[in-house]
Amino acid sequence: MVNQTGPETAKKGMNVTIQYIISNMGNQSVNNVQIKSQQFQQNIGTLNPGDTKTFTSQVYIPTDAEVQQDFGVNATTPNPFFIGGFTVTYMDAAGNNKSVTSNSIQIILA
Repeated sequence: MVNQTGPETAKKGMNVTIQYIISNMGNQSVNNVQIKSQQFQQNIGTLNPGDTKTFTSQVYIPTDAEVQQDFGVNATTPNPFFIGGFTVTYMDAAGNNKSVTSNSIQIILA
């Protein structure tokens, strides 16, 4: 299981904490487990059956003025603010490389 969570609401110009959860729900160990997202990349190594790893990272929500510097005077920070899913790659007990992608989240900007 892979899942990410964040706040339901936030304001432009602030950092929000995103939590990433990776669980091995199977009955065999998985190896070479790696997480890749827009915010970070991390090698976890091995996850045994029933193991869960949790990580957090800070994501900055830009202001309209900051978005306009990069994309022009009519650009705005989207509301809701969208954070795409993260990907977990791993090798199963048979030596096959696999990957799974988490949910994405939306944060309503107040």
